[in-house]
Amino acid sequence: MPIDFQCACGKSLKAPDDAGGKRARCPKCKAVATIPYPNANEDLDFAEVTATTSTAQPHQTSTSPAAVATRHPDAPSVASSTYSPHLAIYAQNLAKQPAGWRRFTYAILLLALIPLAISTFHPKDTDDVGNRLALTVDHHPEIKDQVEAVVQKIATEDATQEDLFTILPNHQIEGALLARDSKAHWLICLGAAGAYSLVLMLLFTGARKYFKGLLIAGFFTGTIGIILLLGLQWAAYSAPMTLRGGGKLGIILLLIKLVGLSYTLAESDVGFFLSFVGFTCGVGLCEEVTKALPILFRIKPIPGEEEPSWTCLLLWGLASGIGFGIAEGIMYSRRHYNGLLGTDIYFVRFMSCVVLHAIWAGAIGVTIYNRQEWLQGAENNWVYSFRVVQIVLIPMILHGLYDTLLKQDHEAWALIVALLSFGWLAFQIERMRRREPEALAAT
Repeated sequence: MPIDFQCACGKSLKAPDDAGGKRARCPKCKAVATIPYPNANEDLDFAEVTATTSTAQPHQTSTSPAAVATRHPDAPSVASSTYSPHLAIYAQNLAKQPAGWRRFTYAILLLALIPLAISTFHPKDTDDVGNRLALTVDHHPEIKDQVEAVVQKIATEDATQEDLFTILPNHQIEGALLARDSKAHWLICLGAAGAYSLVLMLLFTGARKYFKGLLIAGFFTGTIGIILLLGLQWAAYSAPMTLRGGGKLGIILLLIKLVGLSYTLAESDVGFFLSFVGFTCGVGLCEEVTKALPILFRIKPIPGEEEPSWTCLLLWGLASGIGFGIAEGIMYSRRHYNGLLGTDIYFVRFMSCVVLHAIWAGAIGVTIYNRQEWLQGAENNWVYSFRVVQIVLIPMILHGLYDTLLKQDHEAWALIVALLSFGWLAFQIERMRRREPEALAAT
């Protein structure tokens, strides 16, 4: 039967009979509370459960911590009457933590970084594109004159790279995995999406409960989110150098222009520091906010939906990052990989890069959970937007630093930043487990 208890604010609450010891948020005062166990606390309201019992007499066994532990054999014994029932419940929750490797199933994300590690210390496909193009011409001497003519036109901008691929056999150079006009990267995309969904369902047991929401988060970010991001980039590049007008519209135009300048810095040869500023304030900021959009929607009250737990928002973040990374992989494959590069780059893009986006977005999900009251208490949209930027700040900086190091050909340092990003996510998860030990087996 349901557990009936009362919040300190006076609101009567109900919870499933198997929810004892878990954390819940009061819909009225938004306080996070520990749900009492059935029977053990049937004569206590929530305020009494969380109060200390240092004045309890030995004969009051029905509500003593020892009695709570006795009624729940899995819980460790709490003998001293100076402990509260709340601490006994907390101790029982700690006893339910998954043992051994199951406590760290999220470390599976590290395996997806292996292609990135191999690529870091292995010669790149991009290093020998010219040599492989020459080899292609050697194997097909009949196209030599055509290729040389098109290459000269490309140098004078009278032709494009696409004109070159129309001449090459199979529309690709030697060693390329896919033809330039191939659609097979869409199959890679579908396979990656299915594989990530399976991993989430099997290893992150809480994902089964939120499966529908995770699909929505990943699909939204990979479609609508990407479209919004591309629209912002277009506006940032198209904004006039001289801004006119004032008020809110003028501020918005100014911010958009600053984003455009950041992207320009990221793409220009301006040295490490300015490139870092550009990547962080342009690419990092825009992409991390894009991935945060479905999580920001999820924390808003939804009729018939329970308040999201930290594991829920963690998983929504992972799904959002996966959706973004896969969509980005599709665009990169079509523009930069097909017809030119071999198998390795597809593993890096659809495994390592996708998971790295998921790691950053997952950390954002946990931070949003911790700061949701602060976020929702914003006086206006400007304050709200500023607080969102603060929430995504650390992943945004890690993202900008990672991209900057790759641009500056410091691949080993970029790999270290990727590992630090995983470390930040692991720290977030373990801190939440100590603070709110609910759904422990889910991560």
